[in-house]
Amino acid sequence: MTTPSNKTLIAINALSNYVRFGLTIACTFLLTPVLVKCLGATDYGMWTLLLCIVGYLELMDFGLTTGVMRFISAAGSQNLSRKNRLTNSLFVAACSLALITILVGGLVAGAFGVCYAGQSWIALLVLLLTAKVAVGIPMGVFMGALFGEMQIWVINVIRGVSILLFSIGAYWLLSKGYGIMTLAILYTIVYSIESVTYLIAARSRLHWLHISSSSFDGSVVREVVGFCLSSFTSNSANVVLARTDPLIVSACLSLPLVALYAVPMRITEQLFQLSKQLINVFSPWFAQLHSSAQLTHVREAYLTCTKLAWGLMVAVVAPAMLFSRAGLSLWIGPEFADAGPILVILLAASLLRVLQESAASVLSMTGRHTLVARLAILSAGTNIVLSLLFVQIWGLYGVALTTLICILVFGSGWSTWATCRHLRIPALQFVRNVILTSLIPVSVQVACLIWLNGLIAEKQLAHLFIYSCVSGTVYIITYTAVSLRRNERRILRRHLSRLQVRFNAWLAASPSKQLKLMGATAPVPCQKLDATVDHAELSKATNWNR
Repeated sequence: MTTPSNKTLIAINALSNYVRFGLTIACTFLLTPVLVKCLGATDYGMWTLLLCIVGYLELMDFGLTTGVMRFISAAGSQNLSRKNRLTNSLFVAACSLALITILVGGLVAGAFGVCYAGQSWIALLVLLLTAKVAVGIPMGVFMGALFGEMQIWVINVIRGVSILLFSIGAYWLLSKGYGIMTLAILYTIVYSIESVTYLIAARSRLHWLHISSSSFDGSVVREVVGFCLSSFTSNSANVVLARTDPLIVSACLSLPLVALYAVPMRITEQLFQLSKQLINVFSPWFAQLHSSAQLTHVREAYLTCTKLAWGLMVAVVAPAMLFSRAGLSLWIGPEFADAGPILVILLAASLLRVLQESAASVLSMTGRHTLVARLAILSAGTNIVLSLLFVQIWGLYGVALTTLICILVFGSGWSTWATCRHLRIPALQFVRNVILTSLIPVSVQVACLIWLNGLIAEKQLAHLFIYSCVSGTVYIITYTAVSLRRNERRILRRHLSRLQVRFNAWLAASPSKQLKLMGATAPVPCQKLDATVDHAELSKATNWNR
């Protein structure tokens, strides 16, 4: 059971997650039209392509960052020397991987130089972004150490400042007439500084950390390599699934069409993160319940997590689908109205990803991570093959449909079926308790949106935003009244009141006391985190047998 101070730390970490997420959404919303208009469709397509390359290069950490998070947290608050040896050993290993990343980035830059002969600046862009990744891989070890010590709010502050600085700098530079090269330089500088800041923050906040090459221990690296490689396999497949589409569009179609596809893709990625934040809160709880052999409570927690995450995502996706064409036209420009159907398809895929992510979280935390990795690889491979086929037939729509099909079959379909079988949940019971709970609320929401949409003939972007907020409020009220059972509403009210009390106490404290509440408490292993939920009450609330 965690102490009150640790519960406050967990609440502050969760709150900082959503604040940073809100900042990311706001910056994306304001900056994307500027990037498209100032860079042009071709250069914006190239920028999207380069960011996909960065995503692939970041896999060169081979799961070390995730490994640090997992093993630092599992070490607890007593074995300080082990945590120091672990961090230093993985830092040395990450430095070696950074050198390999530079070599791989050089080869990629050479390949781009050949593909875009006469445009040597493109190869230089790849080298610039490679430098950013090479700096980030070893510094990611210290970010992982902060995460493992429950200093997530520190990471969010650093990341939020970086996002804000890059957005402001990019807006100013592009408004002055600078182009993609200047944007890449700014990107490399800002996010390299962010990576180094993790090192500074770790040294100042982790009293047990003493950076020294003499602390390297090869046996520690061998101990964590199995978990890291498993994490690397899953991450690689997910990156292929998420970032291959622009590469295929570029190779088979053209760079301007990459820009047309990239905007809907970016929107759906950001909206999906809203539900993922909720799923992440449940992940350590799944591990805790599994470690104590409480299969019934794992089942109940999974149903509750999936139900809430699905319901939240439906509320966001419905207005985005209805206003897809008009929203893109008013936000980016009339030339992007044709991307409306692509946005609808990708939004449907992101909605199904909620089921995939929730199932993958449970399977990974209950010892079925190998199955998660296999399904991810199968999905990624199928996505590449079908995309290359469908892009020749239906163009951009074919690429988007492939993403939807792969997530439907391997993600929300196969993963959910495997999870229900693992937890002994009848399929029809899952559909009734999770999927169908949002049917009435979303029907009311859509009716509200249609009515609001007919009030004004000449609509502005602000009108669509207001309509979405009003209909979202209607959805939440209807969902709470119709879809949540009485015990679930009582649990929700109780936890909201607890969070409010803790947050008010934190606001009333002195600055030094606030810092102490947020970071000076002894961290606890992720397997021991208290879920602060009454299992008996949750059992009554979900009661999957009913």
